[in-house]
Amino acid sequence: PWRYFFENLIRVPRAPNRHQLYGIAVHSALRELFDALSRGAKMSEGDFLASFERALAKTPLSERDFVASREKGIRALSGYYRAYGATMSAPLRTEMRIGGVMFEVGGSAPSAGTDGEAPPPIQLVGVLDKVELLASDSSGVLVTDYKTGRPRSRNDIEGRTKASLGEYKRQLVFYKLLLDRFDEGRYQMRSGEIDFVEPDARGRYHRERFEITREDVVALEEEIRSVVRDIWSLSFWERRCGTRECEYCALRELMGGK
Repeated sequence: PWRYFFENLIRVPRAPNRHQLYGIAVHSALRELFDALSRGAKMSEGDFLASFERALAKTPLSERDFVASREKGIRALSGYYRAYGATMSAPLRTEMRIGGVMFEVGGSAPSAGTDGEAPPPIQLVGVLDKVELLASDSSGVLVTDYKTGRPRSRNDIEGRTKASLGEYKRQLVFYKLLLDRFDEGRYQMRSGEIDFVEPDARGRYHRERFEITREDVVALEEEIRSVVRDIWSLSFWERRCGTRECEYCALRELMGGK
């Protein structure tokens, strides 16, 4: 809760780290690659890698981090292109921005804010990396989310391992929640895919696809409502995460009080 408080409500300025800047450049190159396909053209491997280098050059990376990120990106994206280039098809949308989707929170007296009122509707926003029409379902779409970190197992993505909270799967569910409320349900999301742009230790690339059910969405809706009510009522005010090195709890201590 305190991370959300300081980053999203107070908006303490934060510069993106080198991993985030690398991810931004990779996403930019992938967007150009698939936008070209949408125009009826096909980008060569060389042009694809050049696109990544141009995007990376625009970031405020140090010279050392730029060189390391460039080498990492060229190696990963070259292998990615060779693995999937022959089967790539034009998507419906890339970098699809959804904003202004209203979500009713509701709540009873125990979850009301400090003024006794229930939370108002909130606005949900998101950016979908790639949206494709499903060949087997004329009204359905597949939403793909790129990941630049190490490939994860299917169980890890779903939060079925001790080291995972299921945030990757939850992100796909959130996209369906958005699309269900966007443009009168014009896009019916049937499934979501996590596409790992980095290879595993053996040089293999991985994609994991999931069917997103209504039950998944309902569970996430309840989770969102619970979090919003906590924020609205400030019920987290005296809570700490318990991690000694947590910078957000440290900032909370600077505010005084218990």
